[in-house]
Amino acid sequence: MSKDRGIGARARAATVVLTASAALAALSALAWGHRIDPHAFEQRRFKLPSATWRSVLSAAETPSRRCPAATPIVVLYVSSTCTHCAAELRRWAELVRTNSSALGCIGIVVSSAPNGADRSTKWLPTELVPMLLWDHDRSIARALDVRLVPVATYVTTKGVAISRVVGEASESSTGGHLADLRRISNREGGHR
Repeated sequence: MSKDRGIGARARAATVVLTASAALAALSALAWGHRIDPHAFEQRRFKLPSATWRSVLSAAETPSRRCPAATPIVVLYVSSTCTHCAAELRRWAELVRTNSSALGCIGIVVSSAPNGADRSTKWLPTELVPMLLWDHDRSIARALDVRLVPVATYVTTKGVAISRVVGEASESSTGGHLADLRRISNREGGHR
């Protein structure tokens, strides 16, 4: 009798393992079908509309005043109520504060839609306040196809967005994107 119970227990255990394996395989197939292609944003290049580009250029600031007029730009689209945005802004503020070589002659614009009547900048690190561009009519959000924040869009000297990162990014990822932006901008040269 105990031998029969042992066989029954093993059969139930095998059934549980097989069922769990089948469920895991189905979940993997579902996840694979809904995966995010990290290179999709890099492959999608588009130009910012002229009016939007002019407003971005007017707010862009580079860490050094010795930079040429035509510099590549990183547009950080954020919200004052987003905790991930706050973390991302602190990281960019640290790059500005330490005068990071990765930012050499790359402009930064922080864009945000104002929250109702509140247009204070208390939520923004002081290093980034001069770079703030309010997106009153959400034209920048539309131009950059912002759906989630924070978004960092890397824009060449000619106004072509070559890549964007949605969410918080690592320092190494940001450094790689900045190097790519500088390399592509140097290759295209000139103004838009």
